[in-house]
Amino acid sequence: MRDIENRDDIRLMVESFYEKVKQDELISFFFSDIAQTHWEEHIPVMVDFWDSIIFDHYTYSGNPMDIHRKFHEQSHFTKEHFERWLQLFQSNLDAMFQGPNTEKTRQRVQSIAMVMELKFKDN
Repeated sequence: MRDIENRDDIRLMVESFYEKVKQDELISFFFSDIAQTHWEEHIPVMVDFWDSIIFDHYTYSGNPMDIHRKFHEQSHFTKEHFERWLQLFQSNLDAMFQGPNTEKTRQRVQSIAMVMELKFKDN
């Protein structure tokens, strides 16, 4: 397997991940029912997000915490939701890539999941 090397690889990673998410019984409803995701708009935003994270290109502008907070208010994220999202993302990476950029992505996705879980934890 090869490493994540460019935006085409990121697009492949993002598209294949969301295909898994759409089929997942535990978290798909966040995208279909809560966010009512328009995939043709969402995918390019996520490619920009990961391009910024992996390659420091700063193609993404936005505040993911604010966006996700709105969804959390409609249907609370649980520890199980974060674990599933992370498991799907990690297994998708494992199936497609390996190398330094893949490891950087793995570390960042773990950090993102942890921060979001802490921020949205119900008191």
